[in-house]
Formats: sequence, C-alpha cells, structure tokens
Amino acid sequence: MAKFSKSTVFLSGLILCTLFLTGIAEEQNSPQSAEKKEKDQFENARISVQASVVEVKLDALYKAGVSPIGQKPNAVSVDHILKCLKNKDDAKVTAGANVSVKQNEIGKIKEEQNIYAERTNGEARSFERYIIGKEFAVKANVVSEGKIRVSYTFRQTSPIIPDANDVPPNSISRDWENFVTLEPGKPAIVGAAQDANTAVFLILCADIESR
Repeated sequence: MAKFSKSTVFLSGLILCTLFLTGIAEEQNSPQSAEKKEKDQFENARISVQASVVEVKLDALYKAGVSPIGQKPNAVSVDHILKCLKNKDDAKVTAGANVSVKQNEIGKIKEEQNIYAERTNGEARSFERYIIGKEFAVKANVVSEGKIRVSYTFRQTSPIIPDANDVPPNSISRDWENFVTLEPGKPAIVGAAQDANTAVFLILCADIESR
C-alpha cells in the first residue's frame, strides 16, 4: 500500500484549492461575465425613445455649411438641423412621437386625426374628410452605459389639401424601419429624404428613464 505524508496531502489540497479559486477569478473577470453583469444591471431598465420629423429647406442647409451631396466632413448633422430650426422659415418639426418601454420590450403609439376641408360648388357647400396619421413602434435595450440599441418603425401619412375645389388632394406617405445604436440622451439622424427644395429627416433620441 502506498503511503503519503501529511505534508504531501496538505500540499495537494492547497494546489487544488488555488486552482479552484483561480478558475473562479478568471470566470468573474472574463468578458462574458462582465457582459452578463452589465446586462443584469439594466434588467429592469425603462427606456424612453423620441422620434421627430423635421423638414428643412435645402438652401438653409447649404447656408449652414452642409455639402449638397453629403460629402464629409460637411455631411448634414443634428447641429446643422438645430441651427436651421432657429428660423421658422428655414425648418420646422412636422411630426413627433415618444414611446417608453422596459428593457427588451416593444412599445407602440398610433395617432389619427380627422380634418375637414370646405368645398363649394356654386351655392352648395360641403365638407370633405381627410386623415392625418402617424405610427411609431420601438424595441429597445440598454447594451451598456453608453449604448442603447433601438429597433424602430415610423410611419406618417398626411394629405396636401388643394385650394381649388375641383382638384383632388395629394398625399405624403413616409415609412422608416431599421435598427440603430444610440448614445443616451444624444439625438441622431436615422433617416432622410429630399426633393428639389426640401429635405426631411427622422431624428431619434433615446435615454434611460430608470433602472
């Protein structure tokens, strides 16, 4: 029968204990563990996401220093848009919505308005109904202290009511859908469209309401 001294047994136990504790320390300090802790930190977070649709005249953007074709370093930024918004003739916010959701959950807001335009035909008078509507849906989760991932859908429909009685109305329909990573409290341009005279931007801003 093999014999072991007490010192040998003690040394073996000490080595095993050291290896065990080292393994725990490595696991706690691993990137996966750090990511898990950070996720747990925001498990009960509530996130607010705001969408704004801004129309800006192209001439005002060019005066603010924006490149007509988006060439860096003069591509359009939120700061350019804010500068244009100081003059109501240069830019305006045409729609907005705000949704608040819990971590990794989905929220949606939908709004419709009925507007009536008067029509006259000789002495006869009538009213035609038009619908203005928007829908904003988001799913958000806090990835880290400086990152909020947002999946969003924003839809907007608006008629352009003509002055003439015999002319049917035109309508504008916008549909943005994507996902983006935002810095808390910092607005970002997530969508844009333009015609010959005007550019339209969808701006999102997300922030952590509570944890």
